Amino acid sequence: MNARIIALSVLFLIFVSPVGLRPRGIIAKAEIPGGIVYSDGKDAVYYDFNTRLKTSLTSDLSEAVIKHSFAVSENGKFLIWLQNSKFYVRELPIGVPYIVQVSNFAAVNKKFKSATNVPKEDIVWQGEVKNLSLSPDGARFAFDTIFQEPGWVFMNRYEGYYPFYAIVNDSYNGIFYLSTIYNIADHIEDGHVIRHMKVIGSSRPRYGNVMERPTAPVYKASEQDFRSGTVMDLGGIGRGGDIPGNIYNVGEMISPRKTIKKSAHYLTFQNLQNWEEGKKLGAFIYQIGNQWGPIELRVLDSKIQGGQGDEVLQGGTSYLAPPPNVQKPREWEILLSLRSCEGLFWKPDGSLTIQSEGSLYSIDASKIQEGINNSSVIKSQKKKLISFTPVNNIFTAEPKLVANGINGACISWISNDSFLFLGRDMMVYLWDQGKKESLLYAPISSEFYYCSKSPLNTTKTPPGKLVKTALNK
Repeated sequence: MNARIIALSVLFLIFVSPVGLRPRGIIAKAEIPGGIVYSDGKDAVYYDFNTRLKTSLTSDLSEAVIKHSFAVSENGKFLIWLQNSKFYVRELPIGVPYIVQVSNFAAVNKKFKSATNVPKEDIVWQGEVKNLSLSPDGARFAFDTIFQEPGWVFMNRYEGYYPFYAIVNDSYNGIFYLSTIYNIADHIEDGHVIRHMKVIGSSRPRYGNVMERPTAPVYKASEQDFRSGTVMDLGGIGRGGDIPGNIYNVGEMISPRKTIKKSAHYLTFQNLQNWEEGKKLGAFIYQIGNQWGPIELRVLDSKIQGGQGDEVLQGGTSYLAPPPNVQKPREWEILLSLRSCEGLFWKPDGSLTIQSEGSLYSIDASKIQEGINNSSVIKSQKKKLISFTPVNNIFTAEPKLVANGINGACISWISNDSFLFLGRDMMVYLWDQGKKESLLYAPISSEFYYCSKSPLNTTKTPPGKLVKTALNK
């Protein structure tokens, strides 16, 4: 072993030694599996609750700056971060980072009917990124952002009998839901352009929207507004609203209604235990005016990493080649109303917890499963298209109080009775059956992500060679 390799190995050993971060108290020792990943302002740092050591996950990447925003998958295998307006992904602990891309079918000739040889482009995002999250397997990610686009707004006046609406730039909080593996822009299939996902150029969030259609059944607007693509009658009078029987009446769910402006927040994936059992649900919450709710549930296990097949949508989803054995919807709505919401968090047993005004509430897993079990789909066929329409996929559930005084962030359930969270003092706390204690003597410098499995568990290369290989690639 030459002097350079020896020096690199020594550097690694020095860095992973404990530096002021030691578990305290009687609860939090080796009982907490895995550890947390946070940023020191430059690198992603992993702190292991068992070994009491902290290790840089990116010190070998001289140009990488992991600061804000970043996320780590619960299985400890993937790190994603935003840098220079691009999303980078690294397979931990020593993978070569790559940029998340999109296959842009719209930019090529129609002869391309598969993903083969279709040009790929880096996803460039220059907007705000909040609440970045990775699925437990690292295959999908989501984030919140404030988004602006034209929408209909009532102008607080009437022209004759008709309320006057205008199209103006409006803003809302939306959720982008993407893949770390394979994203599709406009996909050409059997001569029809089917939009799976738009992630570049005039991209829009997947969840959340402006008012896309006036609420009034009959309204007036300017000629300029009608030119923007809205259907109109003669005389500058438009027909809007959710009129029974027309194409805009898509059922009772809030999510697809074009007449309601909705902000969407906090898409969270079920934890690793459920994911490995095949229960791949995501949840987010709508904000409509000053009201928080309802909560939306989605099955997020698409085999095509562009989002196709992720949902059997309210109002019907059509397939030329439908997936087999479709028995249930893939989206549900939980009716509730809250004054505020600071986050959603899954428990290992499948319960969903809600942080609101410093308290934590839980929707029991049995209530969620009951709502799913009571739902079904109606199958219909028109020529070659087979459609599925959800039935009974809206239900109510009363959240029950779990904990008070949780004034912080980064809630991570490590069992059905205990969770970690980051206090406002940047200390990491453990809440266990009503008891709260700080886990570390020193505060950390950023938000954290919990990994139930260590990112350092690898059989590919031993740690010493890991550092040498990464630094000298």
